[in-house]
Amino acid sequence: MAQNSSTTIPAVQHSGSILPDAIDGRHTYAWERVLIYLARMGGDSSGAVVSKCEVAEVLSLNPNTVDYAVTLLRRRGLIESAPRYAPDGGCLANEYRLTREGALESARVMMRAFGKKPAAAATA
Repeated sequence: MAQNSSTTIPAVQHSGSILPDAIDGRHTYAWERVLIYLARMGGDSSGAVVSKCEVAEVLSLNPNTVDYAVTLLRRRGLIESAPRYAPDGGCLANEYRLTREGALESARVMMRAFGKKPAAAATA
């Protein structure tokens, strides 16, 4: 069955925010989805306090995939993470914050996913 080239790219509704399933005609990478999710959860301003398991559940990803994506984002300098501890010393979910570069990259990814594509110029 042939697909219409004007078909819209599907998006998935997650907790009040929309995350893309595809960008530029390809499936989104896990790190792109995690970056957008953290930006939507407040990671670009006050910081997003979420566990990797929560992110995995919301994005329907394997927790190991989320762990790898977070590591990749941290190594690329797109996010920073800070551990949090309970008063009794127990570990809590980390706080993730986008760096300046991370905020710019998340905006680029969102523009590619949701921005209007320029119409193809007619060639004579």
